[in-house]
Amino acid sequence: MGRGAAVSEDPLPGHSGRISTMYETIEPQVMTQRYERAHVWGIDCVERLTWRGWEPGGSYVRTVTLKNVGKKALKVKYRLPTTKYFEMEFPETMKIQPGLSATVDVTFRPIRFEQYDDFIEFKVAGCGSFQVKVSAVLPFISLKMPPTVDFGYGAVNELMTKDFSFVNDGDVAVAYKWAVDSPFVFSPLQGELQPGESAHVHAEFTPIDATVNVVNAVCALSDRSGHNLPERSYACAVTAVGKYPYVRFSEPEVDFGEVIVGRSVEQTVKLMNQSLVGTSYEVARGADDHDHVFRCTGKGGYLKQKSPCGTA
Repeated sequence: MGRGAAVSEDPLPGHSGRISTMYETIEPQVMTQRYERAHVWGIDCVERLTWRGWEPGGSYVRTVTLKNVGKKALKVKYRLPTTKYFEMEFPETMKIQPGLSATVDVTFRPIRFEQYDDFIEFKVAGCGSFQVKVSAVLPFISLKMPPTVDFGYGAVNELMTKDFSFVNDGDVAVAYKWAVDSPFVFSPLQGELQPGESAHVHAEFTPIDATVNVVNAVCALSDRSGHNLPERSYACAVTAVGKYPYVRFSEPEVDFGEVIVGRSVEQTVKLMNQSLVGTSYEVARGADDHDHVFRCTGKGGYLKQKSPCGTA
């Protein structure tokens, strides 16, 4: 007998507890929650068994473990699932002593590639009954990524970069392809991901004017497992604000006064960035129609937002 790829106690994201198929059974209206069973009756077990990664014609076994967490012995008996696709041994009363466990095997034998749902009813003598859902779900495509990629403020004509990652949290291998509008650039734009595998995106933004930029980046996923699952797309907002930097000198002019011929005199002037964005700067001679008696040691650099920079 084979075994499926994973076991889960919770429903799939985006799926309700009730899915209509030709194999659906009618579930009882009231189902005792796990913590209530343990607290009131002294018996603990999962609320759901889920089969994933199965194929029609296979045989897949899962086990329900019943643990007595109370202070007295319990007598437990189960009722077989209604459908023939979930098989169990003929039910017999199990006596479980405090602190001990009993196990029950459930065999799933699918015949078609579609979802199956049923439940097992357990009766605890002197307490009542509860149900454990059993379901076999179809593989699905799913992507986990940040809802927003925010660059914040950026200086006009200055390159900004940001990296983020996304994860294939579905059941199948997928090919992905990104689409994003300018002024944003993503790389790489496409690739493939196995289930559980992550990939990184390097995003770039170069504002061309002082505007607010908001676009949707769309990642299209296509099935690479051979199950011919429909393509799915996921979107995240990419935001940035372009701003013009405001840079000035700490003094309107530099006056060396009277200087003896042949001597060198230095003064320091500060370049101040009073804007919300960092910016690059370059110091260059404005005119070249006289002798080069003035010299500046600082040729350029980068000014962070709201910061001074000293240059001689």
